[in-house]
Amino acid sequence: MNSIRENDLNRVDLNLLIVLLVLHREGSVSRAANKLHLGQPAVSGALARL
Repeated sequence: MNSIRENDLNRVDLNLLIVLLVLHREGSVSRAANKLHLGQPAVSGALARL
């Protein structure tokens, strides 16, 4: 079984988790973007990075 290394966690962008949470709550990229005060392409890009 592989263990999580400290270097792996250093590369995680926690802002992406916020985008995922809001996207899950809103159920729509456009509505999530509106709630986050971001453009729809920015939220789509964050989702792609996840």
